[in-house]
Amino acid sequence: MAEPPPDQQLPCAARVSIVLFALVPLSYLAYGTADPDPANPAIRASALPVVVLWCVGVCGYELAWRAGAVACAAHVCVAFHLGHGWSHERAWEHTREAGGFGDGIFVNYALVVVWLADAIRPARSGWRWWLVRGFVAFVMFNAAVVFGSWTARAVFVLVLCAGVALNRAPCSLHLPSDAQPHSGSP
Repeated sequence: MAEPPPDQQLPCAARVSIVLFALVPLSYLAYGTADPDPANPAIRASALPVVVLWCVGVCGYELAWRAGAVACAAHVCVAFHLGHGWSHERAWEHTREAGGFGDGIFVNYALVVVWLADAIRPARSGWRWWLVRGFVAFVMFNAAVVFGSWTARAVFVLVLCAGVALNRAPCSLHLPSDAQPHSGSP
């Protein structure tokens, strides 16, 4: 008999904790100010659950992957609320100043749409699985480099290395056999 997926091996309390952890970024919306500030520390703090859940999700925990998508959408809401006063123009300008390319904001929008879509209907085929995870990893890496402090960049690299190491470890953290990337149909 096949071993159940890692998510099903987790106790109920752990699964509830993962879901609640995804909602942590929303708590930062309460720290709004009258004057939006893209350097508000709550914006960076709201990104931490996204990175952690992304890392755990890539290691095969589908619930964490789905929770990471929700946390990512919440982080974007926090950034728009606290940093840009819900102004796309301000967000575009901040992206241009920070990364040199204002239209990069559309990549952030695409990230939220792609990740949430994959959370709703997870990729099971090889090419789609790799495409989605590769795109999310690419955006996460660039966000850490462009918007993160040196400390945030170092933490991101450590979390990324831990995720790779855990995904390669001979234990139950591997993807379940039915979720392994393959060339079959979804």
